[in-house]
Amino acid sequence: MTHKTNHIFQKISSFIFILFLFAQNQLCGWSNAILISEQEGSEYGKTVVCFSPAGKIYVVYEAGTKIHLSSYDGSKVAYEKKISESTLLAYEPSMWINKKGFIHIAWVEASSYDSYTQHVKYRFYNGSSWSAVSLLRTLTITGDLRPPFVTRRVEDLRLTADENNNVYIAYMIQPAARCQFISKYGSTIRLETWPMDGRSKHPDVAVDSNYIHIAWQQLWGNLYTIAYCKRPNTANGQWQTVIDVRDGIHRPRVTVDPSRVPHVFYMADEGSTRISIYKYWTGNGFSSKFIVSDDAARSYSNIGLSVVDKNNIFTMELATQIYYNWRQNGVWSGHKRMDKARSQPDYTSCALSHDAKTAVIAYTDRGDSVYINLSSDAITPPPPPIVNKPPVALFTFTPISGLYPLNVTFNAKNSYDSDGEIVSYIWDFGDGAMGSGSLTEHVYQSKNRYRISLNIIDNVGATGSATGEVEVFGLYPPLNVQFARYENRNLFSVEYLYRITWNRNPSNEEVGAVIVSYKIYRREKGSSYNFGHFFTIAASNQSSYEYLDRSLGSTAREFEYKISSLDSAGRESDLNY
Repeated sequence: MTHKTNHIFQKISSFIFILFLFAQNQLCGWSNAILISEQEGSEYGKTVVCFSPAGKIYVVYEAGTKIHLSSYDGSKVAYEKKISESTLLAYEPSMWINKKGFIHIAWVEASSYDSYTQHVKYRFYNGSSWSAVSLLRTLTITGDLRPPFVTRRVEDLRLTADENNNVYIAYMIQPAARCQFISKYGSTIRLETWPMDGRSKHPDVAVDSNYIHIAWQQLWGNLYTIAYCKRPNTANGQWQTVIDVRDGIHRPRVTVDPSRVPHVFYMADEGSTRISIYKYWTGNGFSSKFIVSDDAARSYSNIGLSVVDKNNIFTMELATQIYYNWRQNGVWSGHKRMDKARSQPDYTSCALSHDAKTAVIAYTDRGDSVYINLSSDAITPPPPPIVNKPPVALFTFTPISGLYPLNVTFNAKNSYDSDGEIVSYIWDFGDGAMGSGSLTEHVYQSKNRYRISLNIIDNVGATGSATGEVEVFGLYPPLNVQFARYENRNLFSVEYLYRITWNRNPSNEEVGAVIVSYKIYRREKGSSYNFGHFFTIAASNQSSYEYLDRSLGSTAREFEYKISSLDSAGRESDLNY
């Protein structure tokens, strides 16, 4: 071999080696499936996965009839909280995490999927605490659903939020097949007019500082196509002219990169198969199509799009198994199967990390549990999450009864949490007053039987409760109160008087009260006025008492009487006996 030939061979070898290293950098290994959540007996549905700016992964998902949120920080899985709080059926969750790390979640609640009344709910996390659940809109949606093709009144709910925490939600209603759009600027919530009439399906929404972008499947004339529209990101912005994106008809996804360039991804029928198409905005219209998949999207399936910038894009389709195509540093990886997924994935979603180095795909496996796979074989899946056991609430109180005002001490220190710690004790004393802490006191100011409830919360938000009753006594009125009018006549005059008698009530002694006097009340018979205090007589050790009311004189008026007991603490028994 000549020196010249050897030199050429070395150059070719070096070039091939560089290509090999480049190809190695483009290959994507995947972790084994990481179990995000599993609640025995729950049926799992739609999942949405997002990266926080710090790299933590959040997954919101349907489980049973509620919406839940879990997270993965690269080493362990954590159950964050139950997002939906009412007793209604909750479904169709969507989530967005903005650059500040604020988490925005929307979903739908109803008594059933086919109920005419559907409620769009929303809440967010501001970095330190969760907001209360907000009702954004109550929808009245009529028409007969025809399962299995149409099974829910609201489908494909999609949410995004800008850096000012304004929120934008797009969804379709069934069976009419119409898209709707809700905007939330601060406390102003509007159901906006969709920019195009006719049948519309499967919307998606994205936002930047200047515009809101939507894409959807539109019946345009006699054919379906992919439509795109935008409007200024202001509270009263108006939709601009709708653009026919063309080259496809199914389930579009739209997102916008930091340069405010919109990207779209959708499916198209091509002969007997179905392909996936990607386009981006050129400034004068959408680019020519780039066919992302070979023929993997063979059915009406879930697809996903995540864009960090124009050179780092991740697309995903579900066609029995999960497929992806990853544009890394300007080069597409090629359409590939994600071979580490569970055997029967469904309800897929995907996301790219903010540094574009990690992809994540979330999904359910046979609807029984939620999993994620990460784009790195080096990540060791954590052990399955431990199902949290709720705390057990126990309490005692002393005294259990007594005269008002009654000071009662409540002790919940025997409450326990077998797999965590109790972080909150909330008392309801039954008289409108509340308390906190494992040891507390409360004074009851009036007689009654009060139901006490204790609610405790553990470190992951699970709750436990217990109840009890305390009886607070008042003084007892005298027994056997009797009264009758008499006449004293003689030759020269007549006198009318009332004789009132009563007996001591031993129940007062049983509750520890010392009766010192009795108050006599009277009113004219048949009067609508209240009884008025007339006279007070001192109490003694005798068991029966008598008083003569001689104030009538010669006037034959008719009265009725009531007697109350008074004790040494100034308490008085009730007259209503």
